[in-house]
Amino acid sequence: MEQKPTQLHWRKSTRCHDPDGDCVEVAITDSTVSLRNSTERGRELSITVEAWHQFLQALRSGEFDRP
Repeated sequence: MEQKPTQLHWRKSTRCHDPDGDCVEVAITDSTVSLRNSTERGRELSITVEAWHQFLQALRSGEFDRP
């Protein structure tokens, strides 16, 4: 059963060191990964787990690195 947004377990990025707490938060279920800004919790982006894995692979391979 898919979790309702109020039941999601949100985790803040371990790379967040902003003293104001303006960071990325992620909540993962069996089928989706939801992302939000920790200071704008009403707005979320949800993608499939497969899309999340593809995004992470692209990050790790340097696909988004600046020249």
